[in-house]
Amino acid sequence: MHTRTSIIALALLASIGLSSAGQAPRLTRVSNAGTSTLDPDAVLRVADGSSVTLGIENEKNAKYYDIQWFRNNEPLAGATGIELRIQPTDGAFAGSYHARLTTPCARIMTAPVIVERDQMNNDVVSKPFVVADVELDDVYPNPVTDKANITFRLPKAAKVSVYVTDLVGNTVATVVNSTLPAGVHSVEYIVRGTTTSSSMYNVVLEAPGSSFVKPMLVVK
Repeated sequence: MHTRTSIIALALLASIGLSSAGQAPRLTRVSNAGTSTLDPDAVLRVADGSSVTLGIENEKNAKYYDIQWFRNNEPLAGATGIELRIQPTDGAFAGSYHARLTTPCARIMTAPVIVERDQMNNDVVSKPFVVADVELDDVYPNPVTDKANITFRLPKAAKVSVYVTDLVGNTVATVVNSTLPAGVHSVEYIVRGTTTSSSMYNVVLEAPGSSFVKPMLVVK
């Protein structure tokens, strides 16, 4: 019976993303626009007054585990669900988050992510990679019907502005306006449920000494 239980536990571990080499399952960011998987040690900068919800990779299988969420390696009271909602209004919210998943035969930890407060910009996910120069990737997907993923790179910390303009240069939305560290940064521009109309737009990145423009077609 113990062998059978162990086999079932190993099957669940594999289904939730834990490899035989011990690779930890990842956390996700959950929003009305969908779920996106977060790289280990990613940094989520949450806009002042908003919130962020963390989930667990392959959450349909995670529900079979006993779950406990942690901040800075300390268990969070009552945080035992598949998802964890974090609000920056809590002065002690910032820190490293992970979840522990337990069965009678196994215990695993998810890869951690860092959550920080940023009072100036929309939600940004950052990864501390070595970058040679300022870059702005093509908008993805394009055309956009739901949300646009905007990714850019900074070789060093800098004050950055990312905004959307129409074809005559009028600013439609400010997506980022903040000082960010070196690395790769990504942010979502949500078009679903907004007044943004079907048309061609430009995504503009401005950093000290650099300016980039990428086209973006919205189809609603």
